[in-house]
Amino acid sequence: MFLSSDDAKSIADKALTQSKADACAVHIQGGLDQSLRFARGGATTNLATAEATLRISSHIGGRIGSCSISRFDDAALAGAVARSEEIARMLPVDPDYVAPLGPQNYGFSDRYDDATANLRLDALADAAARVIEEGARIGVDTFGCATTARRFDAYATSAGLFAYERRSEIDLSATARNRADAWSGWAGAHQFFADRLDAEAIARVACAKGAHDVTPVDLEPGAYTVVLEPEATTELAFWLIRTMEARAADEGRSFFARPGGGALLGEKLFDEKLTIRVDPA
Repeated sequence: MFLSSDDAKSIADKALTQSKADACAVHIQGGLDQSLRFARGGATTNLATAEATLRISSHIGGRIGSCSISRFDDAALAGAVARSEEIARMLPVDPDYVAPLGPQNYGFSDRYDDATANLRLDALADAAARVIEEGARIGVDTFGCATTARRFDAYATSAGLFAYERRSEIDLSATARNRADAWSGWAGAHQFFADRLDAEAIARVACAKGAHDVTPVDLEPGAYTVVLEPEATTELAFWLIRTMEARAADEGRSFFARPGGGALLGEKLFDEKLTIRVDPA
């Protein structure tokens, strides 16, 4: 389910007006997804999903209780509000409690494109066909998945904050294996704008790797220097970024925690070659 800003705010306001807590926050997220999987020259699975969830957090005396639902009718909203307040009253006071934010001015990121958001199955089939055709041309078996999505997030508080963000996505992943099934190659890309996804280039790279005439050899266990492609490095960095949470580090639950207590805030952790930045545009 993809909600507009107005629809999301209307639902959030309904929940907030029923709250009897000291403060309340509502997070709604959801979207529409479709995917096409293919293998050995043809499509195997087509999937389309629509989903949305609402999470309400009630703040009572420095305690926060939360409840999530996937139905937004009046009865479901009232039940979620009551349940979150019930949970809050059962919890101990949070020593790190922070009250919900009031009104803020947030800009929109450049991650939504109407043309991409409204792509149909035939666009995914066309992307898959580029990979399948290239594999047939050079004699490798091809496998992969093409996906597209439109998603939204909305956040509202009883203190007057409302924020809304949306994004469109398209992704193509392709694997090619030689006919002896002894070697494979991969290529893929993820974009917010469909016209920036080059399916033909992805097909060429994956199939060229898969077509290498190389016989694998066994390596004994040991330390080896390896060269990672940018995509492999990015995959590692992705999981690194997901663990950048101050609380987990302070509590000793992440590798950003200092042995014996504290966190590694302000210390150099990586080589200068690794740059991580936030760039919503």
